[in-house]
Amino acid sequence: MSAWAVWAYLGLYPIAGLETYALGSPFFANATVAIPAESFRAADASDPRVTAGATLQIIAHNASASNIYAYAAAANGVKLATAYVNHTQLWPAGTANALLEFWMTDAPQPFGA
Repeated sequence: MSAWAVWAYLGLYPIAGLETYALGSPFFANATVAIPAESFRAADASDPRVTAGATLQIIAHNASASNIYAYAAAANGVKLATAYVNHTQLWPAGTANALLEFWMTDAPQPFGA
């Protein structure tokens, strides 16, 4: 499976050259991505944005076969005003676990409404 498909199923799309992810509609109602400590390079150890053993939990509230449109999202409990999330909003320095929540509906709506 391509990396693009994995990101798309999670409702995220990394924007090349930026520490920003565009938000889409997650395919799963609940997903947890675990980043094992051994996957980090030695050079990452001094980077405060990187935490070995980090996790990202994604929850899509009200997700169903008909509720496929995300109309709101929050990173670590903080509502997002745009359909983008910055890496530091997900993982503030020293934070190992991140939570990204989506609220789903059955019809397109302006994001953040």
